[in-house]
Amino acid sequence: MFNLMAWSVVVAAGVGLVFLHKTTISNPGFIATGRDGGRTGEKQSKAAHAAGSGPHSHGGLAAAAAGGMERLTGGGSGGAGGSAASKVSLLRVGSGDSDRNGASSLLDSPALWAGHWHQLCVTCKIVRPLRAKHCAVTDRCVEVFDHYCPWVGNTIGKGNRHFFLVFLWLELYALLVSCGVAVSQLKSAIVGGYWTERLVWMLVFLVISAFVSISVAVLAVAQASQVARNVTTNELANWHRYKYLQDPNGTFSNPFNRGVKYNCWEAFHPVSVPMAPVMLQRDPEGLTGLGIGEDQQQQQLHLGHCQHGGQQRHCHGPECRH
Repeated sequence: MFNLMAWSVVVAAGVGLVFLHKTTISNPGFIATGRDGGRTGEKQSKAAHAAGSGPHSHGGLAAAAAGGMERLTGGGSGGAGGSAASKVSLLRVGSGDSDRNGASSLLDSPALWAGHWHQLCVTCKIVRPLRAKHCAVTDRCVEVFDHYCPWVGNTIGKGNRHFFLVFLWLELYALLVSCGVAVSQLKSAIVGGYWTERLVWMLVFLVISAFVSISVAVLAVAQASQVARNVTTNELANWHRYKYLQDPNGTFSNPFNRGVKYNCWEAFHPVSVPMAPVMLQRDPEGLTGLGIGEDQQQQQLHLGHCQHGGQQRHCHGPECRH
């Protein structure tokens, strides 16, 4: 019996290391950047050289953003008497030199027109979708950002959190079973009245494994609970900062929670799940304030398209169940 349990520990720990490797090398969900025309592998020296001047620098982005806000508030060539129709046209900025520079197309987002400027990442030069966050360690925006784990050396996000979860539970099983075997051996030694140097080292192993098991168990249970509810560590810690996680009364409400079964399926099939939208349909007050009607809001809130039932349809995140 003890031999079987010991071998199960070896197998579980070995397979867990495989999933640790997958967690480390997998793409956590990096969002394509708008730097240098979308090329994400440029050297830092080139980025630093372009930062001082040029259409893709932060200065150029800030200037374009300021210009966009000036037009949004009625300044510039439009004047103070801009109509609702002219404000709607701002959502379709994309012509002229500024479009070739990429700044105007960056500002062409309903999230920015609604005043959600915190979703603008000046480092990656994108408008972040909901649930995404810029990772300070990897210097990239990550879909469904959970946290950065120094133990695996990678960000935990949409693309690898299922690997991370499996790794945690396999290693937790190995720790708990090995602790059980150690306790059984120590108990037999005490009852039999014999004590050897090997049992001393087993006691040391048991103490260390017990402390490690507690921390791994807490993390494994927390991650499993979050996957079952389709929420992340970042969202739970900062939900009061994210309007999409609040109901009209200001209390926590997760619009992405669609039941344990679907939530788990979504976590373990990241490739099949479309990117979250930049805004939710339940949060259109910013667009309404610009004089944009409901039909136009429906057109602006979606982020991408998908092939669904032979037809191309808009994907609205929480409302899309394919």
